[in-house]
Amino acid sequence: MSGCITVYTDASYCPNTHKGGWATWIRCDAGTFQYSGVLENPTCCTSAEMMAIANALYFVVNRHYINGNIIVVVTDSAVCKGIIEGKT
Repeated sequence: MSGCITVYTDASYCPNTHKGGWATWIRCDAGTFQYSGVLENPTCCTSAEMMAIANALYFVVNRHYINGNIIVVVTDSAVCKGIIEGKT
């Protein structure tokens, strides 16, 4: 039976510098993990949020947390949610 990986993400974006930051909190059978970093070239807040989600999923895959688990992505961006769900 598959477990569940919960991936919380968030990002920030500065329209003046076109830089931002991202963070993720990942909870899975292997434990709880936090990662964060700088975003160099986001074009808007939505791209920053999508970059945060992509970075979080990279860590889930790269650190081998998947192991057949279901991944639940939690974001505060309604636009990103629509993109992920194929509604936007």
